[in-house]
Amino acid sequence: MRIFVQPRSGDSFDLTIRNAVEILQRAHLLSVRAGGTVNDRAVVLIGSEEVLKALATLAGEGLRVSLT
Repeated sequence: MRIFVQPRSGDSFDLTIRNAVEILQRAHLLSVRAGGTVNDRAVVLIGSEEVLKALATLAGEGLRVSLT
C-alpha cells in the first residue's frame, strides 16, 4: 500500500522519504520500501498487514500521513 507523507517545512521529497523509511525500519516493519514521488507527494510503500502500525508510527513521530 502507498502511504503519502507530507514533507516538513523546508524538507525535500527525497529527505522525507528517507526519514520515513528509517523510522519504519527502526520500528521493525519489514515490508517498508521507498516509493518515490507521485503527483508531487512523497510515497512510502508498506505491506497491507503492517499499514496500521506504519501509520501510527509515523504519526507518533510527528509526520502527517495519508492513504489513497
